[in-house]
Amino acid sequence: MASIPRVFISYSWDDDAHKVWVRDLATRLRGDGVDVTLDQWHAVPGDQLPTFMETAVRESDFVLIVCTPNFQRKTNTRHGGVGYEGDIMTAEVFILHNQRKFLPILRSGDWDTASPSWLKGKYYIDLRGQPYAEANYQDLLTTLHDARPTPPPIGPRPDFTPSAAAVSAPAQRPLVSVAGLAAILDEISDLVASLEYVGHTFGEMRRILVGISRLHRLIEGAILRNQGSLADETVEAVKDYAATIKHFISEADYTLPYPSEDKYTRDRERLKDLKSRVIYGWSGLKPALLADAATAVEFDEIKTADRLVWNELGFTDRNGFWRFVSPHTEEMLASAGEIELTLLEDILQRETFSEASILAEGYPKEILVEVGNALMGDKYVQTEDFETFTVTPIGKHIVSRLVAKRRGGE
Repeated sequence: MASIPRVFISYSWDDDAHKVWVRDLATRLRGDGVDVTLDQWHAVPGDQLPTFMETAVRESDFVLIVCTPNFQRKTNTRHGGVGYEGDIMTAEVFILHNQRKFLPILRSGDWDTASPSWLKGKYYIDLRGQPYAEANYQDLLTTLHDARPTPPPIGPRPDFTPSAAAVSAPAQRPLVSVAGLAAILDEISDLVASLEYVGHTFGEMRRILVGISRLHRLIEGAILRNQGSLADETVEAVKDYAATIKHFISEADYTLPYPSEDKYTRDRERLKDLKSRVIYGWSGLKPALLADAATAVEFDEIKTADRLVWNELGFTDRNGFWRFVSPHTEEMLASAGEIELTLLEDILQRETFSEASILAEGYPKEILVEVGNALMGDKYVQTEDFETFTVTPIGKHIVSRLVAKRRGGE
């Protein structure tokens, strides 16, 4: 049985809302099998706080560092408890060289304004936004549980004789080639273009963003595999384009969706600019990647096969991904328990409701998100501001029959 990871959370007391957010994150992690030490639970009046901090950092397998502009200021100026923890952590990194023990989490601001100087070059987890991106939380969780994807085994050296080369890897593993890299970038560009389609619900936009993020993770490996086949300037152009995509993902995760035209105006304009840079950037880069005739033919074959890119993400094909993006009420009901059924009956009785009114009744937020996304995916529920939701007449009729059938009433 795998050991339970021990984690200490280092953060600044920015305000009460931030303390609640950190406590909620710690609570969720403990529910997901992580032994979290948090000052709000484990430090009591009379404790020697320096001793508590030193012990927590030393005895934990990981230290999560919640970065905000206030955290950066206190750490860099060695102010208060945060500054003292910073001294402990930097000393341990310097003496023991255990860089991977300390995992930065970006909660607010941007990386330049929120990260202490000693963390600047680190891979960080972006948990900005409300809610934060589920894919990024899973990235954190798999790291803590040592369950990150591992590379496949190294195969034998290929036979480079002409007869063997004629039947080698591209037909079996098409995404290892330049054409495969181009296919990944092409799918990302298409998804970015579709992200703000007016018919998409909040849940659909979040899941499209998950798809973009997962495709983006394939780019680095594809670049490394094809550096010898591409001109240096093309490799650098692809890396720059990948950085633009990453910037778009971060901004979209923080900003989407827009409740109304007059809110988040600067964020909206910045995201529109990044969206254009991703779409038009691919238009400029694509000819360079497909300049070779054979590569262009292979690219067309990969796109025609449809499933090849999506298999890399665990979907049967593009349609499989879009079924993930737009869950349907009937599919949700197939595995629904009593709480989902009761919530649906409650929503049908209300006809008009808000998230706050449902949560006030004691329903878990994750259940409300699952049920709400399915209803909006089928257009059984409509909203203009993502604050007030209305059950449509056809939605009320169909969902009532589906719930009755699930309960065995028909």
